[in-house]
Amino acid sequence: MYGSLTKIDEGAESVIYKTKFININCIVKERIVKDYRNKELDEKLRKERTANEARIITLASFNNVNVPFVLLVGKYSIIMSRIEGTNLNTLMNNSYFINSHLKSIIKESAKQLSMLHNINIVHGDFTPANIMVYKSKTYIIDFGLSKIINSIEDKAIDLLLIKRSLNKNIYTLFIDVYKKEAIDSEKIIDRLEEIEKRGRYQNHNI
Repeated sequence: MYGSLTKIDEGAESVIYKTKFININCIVKERIVKDYRNKELDEKLRKERTANEARIITLASFNNVNVPFVLLVGKYSIIMSRIEGTNLNTLMNNSYFINSHLKSIIKESAKQLSMLHNINIVHGDFTPANIMVYKSKTYIIDFGLSKIINSIEDKAIDLLLIKRSLNKNIYTLFIDVYKKEAIDSEKIIDRLEEIEKRGRYQNHNI
């Protein structure tokens, strides 16, 4: 079906391999067995989460969000096109990139997130590590925690995650674009401020 597999990453829920499929550079994301779970429950969860992730990526792609292209979905695995390039987290440590390209990439990232939110996709882990940059184009990857939900709270948490990852000036660029592009952006940003106040209150009382 595909060529030899080379493991390139491993997380709590899945292992990522690179390979070739029908002569296309791609990755295989395989959800791993959790021995601490009941076997039937584990199989059910892995199957459901695999199908859900593939469905969300496909929906995003159909709505012109820059995401990997799903090639094939197995019971516990997804074969998708491999996004070449470097993640934004790594690039933010490169002074040349910061001076030359960072502003435009941040603005494009904000546009991509607003496009997801406008079709009620919440990413769930929207950080620079999951933003890939290739030839000045921005792609969103890793939809393992994503869901389809019209939730102001969940969309605000996506913003909170990226806000915590950027300095104040760069986040200002991001949020200015998001305000213009996202449906209900005012409500989402207001909810973000509420969430931050809750956090400060909780920290104050610990």
